[in-house]
Amino acid sequence: MGNFIKENKIIIAVIFASLILGGFYYASQLSKQKSIEKQQTIKLQEERIIEEKKLKEKTLLESKKKACASEAEQNALERYKIFCTPENYCVYKERYYITSVYETAYKTCLQKEGLK
Repeated sequence: MGNFIKENKIIIAVIFASLILGGFYYASQLSKQKSIEKQQTIKLQEERIIEEKKLKEKTLLESKKKACASEAEQNALERYKIFCTPENYCVYKERYYITSVYETAYKTCLQKEGLK
């Protein structure tokens, strides 16, 4: 066994060096892969947060528009009830209103809310 080691020192040194270098290379590649996976996970989380934020903004915008529509309808109904008298040649009908009054009230509400 002693002669074998003496005769093959270079081969044994190359094998050990290869194992050590291969281990370091494998470890660095594994670390790189984990880093890439972590970056992808972070990117997906950021995209999900952005999408959730957009959805919340859209939902808030829609709810504000619905509130404005409801407010404008109430305003138009009340104004129609006041306006519609026999002197104005008008016969009051439930749930009717003047469209231009509704549109003006709706636009006013949207402007008040900072919407278009």
